[in-house]
Amino acid sequence: MKSLLDAAPVAAGVTAPHDVGGRIICDRGDVVNSGADCVTPGPVEGRYANYFKVGYNAFEFVIDFGQLYPAGEPGDKEAQFHTRIITAPVYARALVETLQDSIEQYAQSFGEIHNEE
Repeated sequence: MKSLLDAAPVAAGVTAPHDVGGRIICDRGDVVNSGADCVTPGPVEGRYANYFKVGYNAFEFVIDFGQLYPAGEPGDKEAQFHTRIITAPVYARALVETLQDSIEQYAQSFGEIHNEE
């Protein structure tokens, strides 16, 4: 069984680059010449998200990440957002392409992802 670390081994401070359509895109969205250019300034904080909200206008996309918790009444749920990413449309498209490529690679390694019922 592969662990997450086995799936994408990278050096400390380096994000896993993705080759999408002949372009190398770092996890942070930068289009670079090589995976070695995907260096982060230090440790990156990880936050769990199972709820997303997306908005846009002519100039940017706004993506909110949060967690959805059950509220007081059965069936009630409350989202608490913790991170907001604002990016240009070209980088939003690069993010979608990078996610799609990663999901396809995940499915090849671990099987299809099924929606929760």
